[in-house]
Amino acid sequence: MQHAYMYGGPNHGVYLPVNMATFAFANQSPINFTDPTGQAPSRGLSGNVSDIVKRLNEMGVTTSDGKVIRNVGTLKGTEAHKALLAAGRLRNNDNLFNTPRDHSPVKRYVYSRTDKEWIDMLHFIRHAGEGAKYAGLPALEKVGGIFADKVRGYSEEIIQGIGGLFGKQGLKDSAFSSEDLPSDQRGFDFGAWGFDIKSDLTLGEQLGNYMRNDLKVVAPQSAPDWDKIAD
Repeated sequence: MQHAYMYGGPNHGVYLPVNMATFAFANQSPINFTDPTGQAPSRGLSGNVSDIVKRLNEMGVTTSDGKVIRNVGTLKGTEAHKALLAAGRLRNNDNLFNTPRDHSPVKRYVYSRTDKEWIDMLHFIRHAGEGAKYAGLPALEKVGGIFADKVRGYSEEIIQGIGGLFGKQGLKDSAFSSEDLPSDQRGFDFGAWGFDIKSDLTLGEQLGNYMRNDLKVVAPQSAPDWDKIAD
């Protein structure tokens, strides 16, 4: 793991300065801000690569010009790119991996053996849409995008934390959960570097390959903290 980090992975390793801050994932306050309830992720919402790809294949998004795109995971090329951009603009309530109005459970958490961390696909897919803005652009422009996305991710967590201070329990429980910012980073990485607009593979297939090869997602029961997380 240390060797990989020195050579730029995961999440661009030592070449992304913010990664050198030990507790950046928790706003430099891991005791106060790392998953205060211990309830994220949860077993019932944890899944495998196949669960995530299936969800993506079944869901639709609405583009900025009002066009409805269905079955986004089955798309290729420019259509897949448009769908990914649209997914990045969705608010939490409309996020592809949010719990629907009928409260049926959605598999949104996967465990990454590479990062030794849970990945929340709700965060991931939103920031993948941000990263997709840089797909195909020069590396230097992508690096600039990383910093902009970092600011966005921190801002989201801070706003949630402020909401928690004013009695909004759901926001308090969510703010600076340990998986949030790593999920943001990985999502941006997929959108900017992992997604190939010229590929013959569908968006779902590309995401599946990224999760297997880069994140090395394993069965949730293989996570070292599986016995400690809530049902």
